[in-house]
Amino acid sequence: MSKMIWPILDNLGDGNLEYLGCCFFVGSPPKLVTCRHILEGATSATAQSPSDKNFLIENIKFHHKLDLAIADVRSSEMQIFKPLSCPLTMGGELVANAYLKDMIKDSKSILPHFSKGYITSTPLGSFLNQGRGVYNLSFPSLAGYSGAPVFVFNTTHFAGMLIGNHESSITVFSHSEVDDDGKKWEEKTVRVIDEGIFIGYNDIMDFITQNI
Repeated sequence: MSKMIWPILDNLGDGNLEYLGCCFFVGSPPKLVTCRHILEGATSATAQSPSDKNFLIENIKFHHKLDLAIADVRSSEMQIFKPLSCPLTMGGELVANAYLKDMIKDSKSILPHFSKGYITSTPLGSFLNQGRGVYNLSFPSLAGYSGAPVFVFNTTHFAGMLIGNHESSITVFSHSEVDDDGKKWEEKTVRVIDEGIFIGYNDIMDFITQNI
């Protein structure tokens, strides 16, 4: 699986490479899929293959609304993910392999980090419009996870692509009192929850079809 998810690097000059995020490949002919925000500011972006070769990312096209980009690379090392052919439902288990930004600075050749969780929210009308819109996951999209596919465990069927996080908070404990002098004090414990956000597989495949 690690050979199917490639890191994206930007050449900063003098041999310095900056890790920007992940990409993967779908379709025939293969198209590189990643986040729009990864490639928008890059000056000389390359995708690094499993053999540590850097291939220039060419013919980039950005989605007008979604955080989605597709492109071409001239390589024979690409391995293809297949899109799901079933609805994405609440509680559905998904996994992601992606590179951690801090880890890749220390090593050119590392294995992606593994995360596993379930879908916590789906777009309105998702049963009628399966695989379209933005979905939430129980695990966060960590630094470096942008552009990584989420897929069914032990398969090459992708459900979508991680684009970022949705942060929310819940109060797990709250207490307040008024003392004898009439002064009020309170204490509160808040839990911050980071949920990963991903674009559904059909939005990705539709964009590819429109740009073939």
